[in-house]
Amino acid sequence: MSKKKIVIASILKPLLDSRHYERFALSLAKTNKYEVNIIANGEKKPDTDHIRFYSNGPHGHQLIRRLQLQWSTCLHTIRLKPNLFIVCTVELLPFAFLYSFLTGCKVIYDVQENYTLNFKHLNEYGWTHRLILAPLVTGLEKLSSHFVDHYFLAEQCYEDQLNFINSRFTVLENKTALEASISRGKLREKEKSKFLFSGTISTYSGIYKIIELIRFMQSLKQDFEFTIIGQVIDTRIWKELQKIDVDCIRLKIDKSPVPHDQIIQEILSADIGVIAYESQPVNAKKVPTKLFEYSAYGLPFLVEANSYWLEVGSKLGRAIPFDFDNIKPDSLLQMHELLSSNTNTQNQKLALWNTEEPKLLTSIVTLLK
Repeated sequence: MSKKKIVIASILKPLLDSRHYERFALSLAKTNKYEVNIIANGEKKPDTDHIRFYSNGPHGHQLIRRLQLQWSTCLHTIRLKPNLFIVCTVELLPFAFLYSFLTGCKVIYDVQENYTLNFKHLNEYGWTHRLILAPLVTGLEKLSSHFVDHYFLAEQCYEDQLNFINSRFTVLENKTALEASISRGKLREKEKSKFLFSGTISTYSGIYKIIELIRFMQSLKQDFEFTIIGQVIDTRIWKELQKIDVDCIRLKIDKSPVPHDQIIQEILSADIGVIAYESQPVNAKKVPTKLFEYSAYGLPFLVEANSYWLEVGSKLGRAIPFDFDNIKPDSLLQMHELLSSNTNTQNQKLALWNTEEPKLLTSIVTLLK
């Protein structure tokens, strides 16, 4: 019996994206029931027995480049003739509607952001986004309810925030797909501490809080190393980071997505992770991927005191409360004391993707009956 064809498509993500490849594609491929095809950006990857890669070429944010990426994705999809089309970018919804109407192909929309809230509250977006793109995206997503067969939600809070999903959805959080059994010893008082800030680097994710923390630690003559790794889209932040001339900082940044395996290697070699998001409506109940990663790999991490992230991190293990807006010498002393005593990892398995995988597989089986 021929295998059902599944296409996972994005014009924003790399071919080996941690969600689409490490979680979705690998989980589906190991069932031996499907032929999984990934259409995304970046260098072409070797095909495997059950996963095939189709590159749209290099990533790009300019309008013309985005249109080229959409066109390339459409052509690949038409040639592949999938039974199921998993759309991971809002701009692909119009094509998904047309393709499903003409072929009967099932469509899943993987919702990774609440764009309406993002455009309204994030400073990274200008007036063109708020006045033109915001209503356009909101309209597309609401219209999608008439043809999308199912929704995947990357955050539990989207169940309450999004009014277009009806009851046809499955929450699939970005838990850690790559398992590793590692033992982390207690941090010795005089040992050089290795701090880590990973993921998307922006005002929203707290990069300026990180810079202030580094400066404060320097003023106290602390012996430490601080690695900043991830994608920087904001040109202003990119230039500011490049100007920082401090021996204790290791910059591993790129204007394109940084390969996920590089981020995992930094997590494994770090002593302390840092989660410093700006608190605002956009992320009130969102759980960043790095929180799952730090917990799963047993990495202690600083997180804003009295926040939702501390609540979740404390349940999973290794979260350390920290007041980024009021850093004092006593704060750092208390941090080291908590790091030495906080070795609870009994719930870290709850941060792993295998707790979400059965929901993914059940959704696909039900949809392709």
